[in-house]
Amino acid sequence: MKEDKLAKTVFFIASPFLTLPTILCGIYKKSQFSILLMVFIFGFLSYLYIPTVSNDRARYFEMFVEFQRFDFKDFITYLGAHNRPDFILHFLVYLTASLGLPLQLLLFGVTSFTVGTCFYLFNKVTENLNLTNKSFFLCFLIVLFSFSLDHLLSGTRFYFGAAWVLLAFYNGLFKGNHLRAILLLIVALFTHFSSALFIPLYFILYYFPRNYNFYKFFFLTSFIAFLLPKDIIVSVLSLLDFSGGYAAKAELYLEKQDFVQRGIAEGSSNYILVYFFSIAWSIFAYLYLIYTIRRKSLFRNLLLLSFAAVNLFYPVTNVYSRYLIVVKIIFVLLLIYEYREKRSLKPIFITLGLLTLNIVSNFIVLRNNIEASYLTKYSLSSFLIFFREITPQDFLIF
Repeated sequence: MKEDKLAKTVFFIASPFLTLPTILCGIYKKSQFSILLMVFIFGFLSYLYIPTVSNDRARYFEMFVEFQRFDFKDFITYLGAHNRPDFILHFLVYLTASLGLPLQLLLFGVTSFTVGTCFYLFNKVTENLNLTNKSFFLCFLIVLFSFSLDHLLSGTRFYFGAAWVLLAFYNGLFKGNHLRAILLLIVALFTHFSSALFIPLYFILYYFPRNYNFYKFFFLTSFIAFLLPKDIIVSVLSLLDFSGGYAAKAELYLEKQDFVQRGIAEGSSNYILVYFFSIAWSIFAYLYLIYTIRRKSLFRNLLLLSFAAVNLFYPVTNVYSRYLIVVKIIFVLLLIYEYREKRSLKPIFITLGLLTLNIVSNFIVLRNNIEASYLTKYSLSSFLIFFREITPQDFLIF
């Protein structure tokens, strides 16, 4: 009996490590069920993640505690008092609290949806490509490695909004469902206000899908922004006259100290290195797009226009690096899309290597959160995982 008990204990502890190789093996064999399991793994990582007290996710736990004593009228008053124009995730937190469900269950669902959306688009791009197992697996890996774990687990809401934007682009530009795309863009805007950048891009692409030279010209001229000081960009954007809650949010993102400034102020190169690792893939992406500038497709127009718009924020590194999250997903999907014509894995291998730098930097930045979240008896057991309750008292402070 003691041996049976010990065997069960060892199985519970070892099962996560045994499961992942099995899932990856299934993905190598093009198993859609294995991809779904990988999506749920990200959901469980989100379920168990313990944020640092300064993370956005910590605010959701604090709101959840506050919302437990709210009725709907109190919630509406809260939105007005806090100038919350992008309220969808907040409403889901309120709904979860009202139903008496744990907030971790909502975070599991939101992260699974976000990651699932990216792999859904990956399946749509690859479904008619007739890839070998090796090529399919490599294409899967660049999508997997394109996730920025710090934003996915700590930020949550921006990625959630980005998922709606990507679905809008797919449905409107490639499936021709304009009404559904508009509805998805509205949902994205009400999920995270910064999704507003992609709304005019969608309409430009929808009404002028084949103006290839325009998109190439806009992309190439956008590099002028790389030479401009931050103050000029902030001054130009201030002319847009944001109102209400958007004004406060825009001011916060545009005028606060960014990664590079913080590194210089503290005399530390760590911030600069982390920032460089997070955008290293984009340097190759620029070179790839310029080298293959003669290629034409609606997919490529989408990437060129998105890059051009995001490049305008280059001097504001906080904003630029965050918007690159969306562009990164579009880029890796384009590489897969264009593989069917050139059948060269070299761009995919190079991108995978550069994305690995970002993953490594993510692990370094999140090392304390990883230890507290996943190296415990709860997270190492597939049974006890469902009994791990996270409260504001668990937040990390350092």
